Amino acid sequence: MKVVAILYGVEVKVGEVVKMGFLGSNKLPVHMGQVGVLSDKGTEFHIHAEETKGVSAVIETKIPIIMLDIHLQPGSSFTQHVPLSHTGFCYVWRGAGFLGSNKLPVHMGQVGVLSDKGTEFHIHAEETKDCHALLIAGKPINEPIVNYGPFVMNTQEEIDQAIEDYRAGKLGQIPGEAERVRQTEAAQALNKKNKNNL
Repeated sequence: MKVVAILYGVEVKVGEVVKMGFLGSNKLPVHMGQVGVLSDKGTEFHIHAEETKGVSAVIETKIPIIMLDIHLQPGSSFTQHVPLSHTGFCYVWRGAGFLGSNKLPVHMGQVGVLSDKGTEFHIHAEETKDCHALLIAGKPINEPIVNYGPFVMNTQEEIDQAIEDYRAGKLGQIPGEAERVRQTEAAQALNKKNKNNL
């Protein structure tokens, strides 16, 4: 069997309480072309929330969060200030490297949880492999969490309301539905063609 494509995707649900919401007219989803990007010494990072190394994200939140997609070339490293008030994690989604000042080895699919000691997060790629990771940290809001399918709320009543709103079509639409359908149909046709060539 031939592999025709390898796809990477991560869905991150950053829950801010509905009553707090997003500031101003910022709307989701944010497309890659809108994300702050900075390259430095073998490292490229995409800033999805807050500010890093002087580059700001397009999403402004009332609750401070850090959301970085970090791409390290082999042997390169990156350091990010994380306030003591934040908790967080680093998810390696491709490659391998080392996390923290103690350089714990980490590989694709593994998560490193940030400790509550120190304010500097360190990541270093292996000498022979690049490393792609998501760093997500924020100030805890210490609220209850209830989830059901794609819905994450504070109470079961809010989950029930979200499901009712979804079924009634009140949650809105993501622009570009027709283009996504066209791309899906093209991918399905290519997949069918490739299966016939096996």
